[in-house]
Amino acid sequence: MFRRAAWRKKLRNATILQGDFVTDARLLDQDADVIIFCGSLNTLSADDFYRTLTSAQKFARQTLAFNFLSSPELAKAKYLTWHRMEDVIAYLRVFGGEIKVAEDYLDGDCAISLTKP
Repeated sequence: MFRRAAWRKKLRNATILQGDFVTDARLLDQDADVIIFCGSLNTLSADDFYRTLTSAQKFARQTLAFNFLSSPELAKAKYLTWHRMEDVIAYLRVFGGEIKVAEDYLDGDCAISLTKP
C-alpha cells in the first residue's frame, strides 16, 4: 500500500526499493547520506538487529538513524524483540562518531542517530 502510494508521487529525487535488507544488505548500498529505519528492526532477532545496524552504518555516507523497542513492555507480542538501550549504544560506540539518543517520546521506545566522524 505505502509503496504504491510513494511510486504514484513520482518524486524525482527519491529512490524506492523493495526487498529484504536483512538477507540482502546490498539493498542498503545506495550512496545515501542518511539511512533511516522506523519500526522495521522490531521484528528482528538480536543477531539480525546488530548485523543490520553494522551494514547500515557501513553504507550510510553520513548518518544512521533508527528506533527500536527498549523495554519488554512494548514487546509483548511473540514476533517483537527489544534491546537494552545501553547495549545498543555500547555496540555503536565501536564505529566512532556522534551518538544522539531520544527516549522521552514513548515509554519503551528509543531512537538513536549515529553520525560518522
